[in-house]
This record gives sequence, C-alpha cells and structure tokens, in this order.
Amino acid sequence: MEASGGLLARPVVLLAVHDPESRDFLGAALRGGGRPCVVRAVDARRPLPQWPLDRVDVAVLAVERGLLPAAAAVRGLAARGVPALLVAAHWTRHALDAAFAAGAAGCLVRTGRGDGLAAAAGAVAAGHRLLSPELLDVGGPGPRPRAAVPVHAEGGRAAFRRPDPLRTLTEREREVFALLAAGLSTAEAASSLQVAPSTVKSHISHVLTKLGVRSRLEAVLLMQHAPDGRPCGQG
Repeated sequence: MEASGGLLARPVVLLAVHDPESRDFLGAALRGGGRPCVVRAVDARRPLPQWPLDRVDVAVLAVERGLLPAAAAVRGLAARGVPALLVAAHWTRHALDAAFAAGAAGCLVRTGRGDGLAAAAGAVAAGHRLLSPELLDVGGPGPRPRAAVPVHAEGGRAAFRRPDPLRTLTEREREVFALLAAGLSTAEAASSLQVAPSTVKSHISHVLTKLGVRSRLEAVLLMQHAPDGRPCGQG
C-alpha cells in the first residue's frame, strides 16, 4: 500500500534489538514518526531462522556491542531479500565499510529522540541505500554512498517518489538541501552560498514546514538529487 506521494504508507519493519529498553525506544520512534511504520520486534540474539520475516519490508538492527553479530545478520537478511538498516550511536570508518560490505542498505546515527528513523526505514523499504549525511566524512575521505541514493526496486517494491510539496520549494531552498545532503554543516552551507548561517536556518525551517517533516534527515530523504543538485523532476 502506498501513500499519496508514492511512498509506502505503512512499511512493515522488523526491529532486531537485544536490549529491551532500546527495543522500546526504537519501536516508539518507528511507530510515532512522520511516516509511522508497522513494527514487529525480535531479540537480535535469536538465530536468524527464528526471526518473523514473513512480509517484512525492512529490518532495522541496533548495533549495540560491535558490528560483527549485526553484519552476520545483514548477510543472512540479504540472502532472504530483506534490506537492512543499521542504527548506532557511534560509527567508525571501519564499521561503515564493513556494514556496506555485508550488504546493509543503510547506516543511520541514532539520535536522542529517534528523529528520522521512521522516514529512513521507509526509504530503505522503498529501495534506497541510505547514509546519514553526518557520516559522509567519518574517518577521513573516501568513497561513500550519498544520502538517499536511489537503487532499482526489485520484487515489486514501490519506488521512493517525492511528494507534491517539493514543487513548492524555491531554487535557494533546493540549493540549501542539496548542500546538506552532500554532508555540509549549516555554517559550511552558508559559506558556500555566501549568506549568513541564520539565512540558511530560515530556509531549513521553511522547507521542513512545506514538506511536513520534523527533521533535516527526513527532508533529505525526500529530496532525491539529480546530478545538477535539484530533486529529480524539478526544472
């Protein structure tokens, strides 16, 4: 089932977390996001064959005690055709490389309120590879998947299309979020555009209001960039 903008209306998420408190926290973030998910939960330490994977659109795995157990699960999920989104409070270059080498569809920074988790799960369920913008330069320069990079959908998964409100964005608002999606901070985006940081913050606020999202990450996920820095289908 799709929402009006072509996104999965309520993707089915399998949340694999060992710690009960983390499971409750992440589950609440997925259910209460701007695009809420249908959530199933499982103890991540259970063998993968015991995970309830029937009709699951995406698996969200919390990385709590090293990447190795999660990487093994990611490989098993990939073999079953289930994309995996890894969530951790701290990432290193080695961990990111290992996660994507194992077949992860996305790596996300866990925030104190779980902002953007539901939107990220929806993007991965719709067939995108995802990396939190702040992770683009973790551990030094090197090839990195861009935030919300499109991949061809398989198995009948819906394409992650942009909702109509994107057409209301101004040229400058699109430029600002193109820079944020490329990993620049607010100050760096302001410097690039030769405007004050307060001006960039104002553009960000306007975009969040127009798109009906609550965080920069959610907005970035909705703005799939063409090579010229504009969302596809604009201009």
